[in-house]
Amino acid sequence: MGNAGSTADETGLTLIWTRKVVSFLCVCALVYALLMGLWLIGGAVYSRLYSAGANRLFGSFGARAVVYFSQSRDTGDEVKIAFYDRQRVDGHGRPIPLLRIAHDVHYGVYIYVAFMIALIVATPIPRRRRAWALFWGLIAIHAFMAFRLTLLIVQLLNSEQVALLALNWFWRPVLLLSVQVFTVNILPSFIVAIFIWALLSFRRGDWLAIIKQQGAPAKT
Repeated sequence: MGNAGSTADETGLTLIWTRKVVSFLCVCALVYALLMGLWLIGGAVYSRLYSAGANRLFGSFGARAVVYFSQSRDTGDEVKIAFYDRQRVDGHGRPIPLLRIAHDVHYGVYIYVAFMIALIVATPIPRRRRAWALFWGLIAIHAFMAFRLTLLIVQLLNSEQVALLALNWFWRPVLLLSVQVFTVNILPSFIVAIFIWALLSFRRGDWLAIIKQQGAPAKT
């Protein structure tokens, strides 16, 4: 009888946790799909705000380099990044662009922001804590996006096309490796989004309660 009762309790606990996990994953997927769909409506606005914020952060590098962000006219998914040298101007005194590239804001930035928001919204925590987690989470994930963008800009400033920043033998490979890890590959950004969600959504007591419930001895 004791073994049968223990097995029943363990099965019941497993079913409860399975339902909670499935419910969380379903809500998370639904919110993420909704946010990705909203890009069709608000993507241009997000790209405009992104360009304005990037211009404030990265408008000037040193005495010569100027980086300018502008929203693409073709699609709201991209932002154009132009690099200028203050000492290189045309006959009318206007700066001559050294390099122009397209920066994908939709799949290079927004997907990670939407993923983090979906994780927080789907988490069964009090509304007040969820609101604060969303607030600080948006700041944290955009700070990480700014870090990724910094790596890209520094790499291009150090490129042969722009050549407004010279890195030594040590920092050049470090930069290339960092760009490959944080900018080219998509997995680290999703991992950072998950880390931000876990850090802001759960408290120490939550983790202790989860561990206690999972490791609790079965009733006899």
